[in-house]
Order: sequence, then C-alpha cells, then structure tokens
Amino acid sequence: MSTASYAGNKSSKKFHLPDCQWAEKISRKNRVYLKSRTEAVKAGYEPCKVCML
Repeated sequence: MSTASYAGNKSSKKFHLPDCQWAEKISRKNRVYLKSRTEAVKAGYEPCKVCML
C-alpha cells in the first residue's frame, strides 16, 4: 500500500487507516486502496468509526 493512505471495503463502503484492526480484516476481493480521504468520500465510502474518531 505504498501510495494509498486508506483501505476501503467494497462491501461495507467503509474506509480505514491502514493500521486499523478492521482494515486488516477486509478480504482481498473486497479491498480497494484509496489515495486520499477526498477520493474515498467522492467514491461513496464512509470513514470507519473506530480508527477515524
């Protein structure tokens, strides 16, 4: 994840910081990498309530 700042879950439409416990549980088929918070929000993802308090 060298250029990505966030990990997104296609299924739940949530995005996480790379070291979030929930980011580590995203399956490969549902994992997407996002470069910025703006990119994630524009793509319809919501921030994780655990790592983005």
